[in-house]
Parts: sequence; C-alpha cells; structure tokens
Amino acid sequence: MRDLRRIVALTDSVGLPRIAEGDHTYWDDVWPQVLERVLREEGVKTEVISCGMRSRTSRDINRLQFREHVIMKRPTALVLQIGVVDCAPRIFPLRVRKALGSSMVPPALRKRVIAVRSKQRAKITSRDPLRYVYVPPALFEREVTLFRDSIADAEAAPFPLVLPILAHDCMDEKSPGFLANVRRYNQILAEVWGDAFVPVSAIFPDGIPRESMSFDGYHLAASGHAAVAKALHARLCR
Repeated sequence: MRDLRRIVALTDSVGLPRIAEGDHTYWDDVWPQVLERVLREEGVKTEVISCGMRSRTSRDINRLQFREHVIMKRPTALVLQIGVVDCAPRIFPLRVRKALGSSMVPPALRKRVIAVRSKQRAKITSRDPLRYVYVPPALFEREVTLFRDSIADAEAAPFPLVLPILAHDCMDEKSPGFLANVRRYNQILAEVWGDAFVPVSAIFPDGIPRESMSFDGYHLAASGHAAVAKALHARLCR
C-alpha cells in the first residue's frame, strides 16, 4: 500500500461542516474526518489534514496556497476538491457582487437589487449559464493544469487524487444550465488529471441520491461524505 502518513484535503466548502436552515453536517461527518477514522481503524498510521476554505476557486490553489499546503506540509497524498464555486451560474458578474457587498451600498438597496435579480435567475442562467461564472472554463483549465504541474515538480511530490464536482439534478430547477456547467468542468478535470481523477460513478454508481446531498443540492449530507470517503479509500488503498 502507498505511503499515507499525511494526507492533505484541499477543498472548498463541500469538504467542510455546515449548518444552514436546519441542514446540519458536523465536523465528524465530513469526508476528511471519515477517511482518517476508517484508515486508523484499519491500523494505518495516518493524519488527514483538512485544508478547507469556503468559496475557494481554482485561482486560490496556486501561488501562496500551494506553498502553504504542499511545500510546507509535505503530504504523502493530496486530495483536491474544487470547481463548484468556479462553474456555478451566477446572476451577477463577480465585480458587481463585490460592489454590492461594499459598505458603500446601503443594506436596503442591496437587498432590493438582489431580490429583483433573483426573480430573473432562471431566465438569466438558461440564456447563457457560463456568462457570469467566477472562473471561465479556459482559465479553470489553466489553473488546475498549473497545480498539477506544480505537484509533479515538487521536491516531495504527493500522490494526487481529484474529486469531481458533485451536484444533484435539482440544481437545474433552480439554475438552468448548472448541470451542463458541472459536466463541462468535470470533463476538464478528467482531461487534465487523467487517472488521478475520481469520476462521479466511482462515488455514486447509480447516480447521486437526493438524500446524499444537502437541501441546496451541491453540498454533501453525512451519507454523501461517507460515500466520498469510501471511494477515496478504495483508490488510496488499492
């Protein structure tokens, strides 16, 4: 079996606990903790370091974060989970979203603008689901390729695994085009990472069950985290 002494889980919010509108996933339920627990129960002396960051995109994983989480921590294996923040259809360009979040915009005005725009979500995203994504496909490909090449060139290169972007079919009801974006960005991950990419079918062979996802359709419920941990365990220990 490969060296699993230290595994870095470099994730966005999908790999983190969350509490939202009664939809709770706690620290002990998330896949990095489940994976570590299963490996230790099997006698593997390992630590899984959760390096999750909410709203992380592919633009965040290079440069300073690569140094922090790969060069300094020197993992023997690394699991990357990003992409949903990059590819999700949006109703505002990123610069407008940042402007609305500024203290210069009165809260009442911000709320009114967002409410009006939100009512038009289906029309906006169905017309062109890629129009307002935070990271366009070409830039996403460049960033994940740079990360792949940086890992390969590292003095102590970890064994990499890359999780797919996961989203339930219900996402297209909220934001038409969401699933098309997910498929496109997952194809990029598969092409860039090759055998290191873990396909959706390896986690959910019969499709993604609704109960495996949180109410929002793209964060994981406890059973979804367990399925991810099981798929990773199979790849790490084969």
